[in-house]
Amino acid sequence: MEEVETTSPGKMTKRATGAKAAKAELLCIPRSLRDEVALGYHMSLACLRSPAGAVSQLAKIGEALMLSNFLLDAGFGRGSLQILAEAQNAILAVQFAGQRNGRWSATDPALWKPMAKLLVLLDEQLARAPSSQLLRAIRRYEAATQTQLKTMSDERLLDIAA
Repeated sequence: MEEVETTSPGKMTKRATGAKAAKAELLCIPRSLRDEVALGYHMSLACLRSPAGAVSQLAKIGEALMLSNFLLDAGFGRGSLQILAEAQNAILAVQFAGQRNGRWSATDPALWKPMAKLLVLLDEQLARAPSSQLLRAIRRYEAATQTQLKTMSDERLLDIAA
C-alpha cells in the first residue's frame, strides 16, 4: 500500500513544497524582476554614453558581460561569442582610456554599440533561462569576483611588504 501524506487544509506537505520549489526553478524569473535587472544595466550604458560616465558603470557592464557568458555556457544565447568578444574589447578600450585620462565614457558609437548588443543578448537570455540557471550564473560571477579581489588583495600585501 502506498503511503499518503495528509495535511490540514491550506498547508502543503514537505514533498509538495519541494515539488513546487523544483518547478519554480524551471521557470524564468518574473518579468518585473527581469525588467528591473535589465534596467540597471541599460542605465549604466546610458551613463557611459555621456561624457560623465563612471568606473562603477563600466563595472556594471562588465558584470553583464560575465553573466551573459555564464548563461551562454549553460546553453542560452546561440552564436553569441562574437557579441561577447566585441563587448569585451569595447569595455577594455573604455577601461584603458579611463585609466589614462580619468574619463570613463563610451561616447563613440564604436564603443557603446557593442555594449548595447551585449545588453540585448542578456535581455534575451534573462527572458529564456530558468531561474536556476540564472542563479548559477550569479554564483559563478560572485565566485570569480571574490577570487579576483583576493588576488588583488594578496598582490597589494606583497607590494607593501616589498
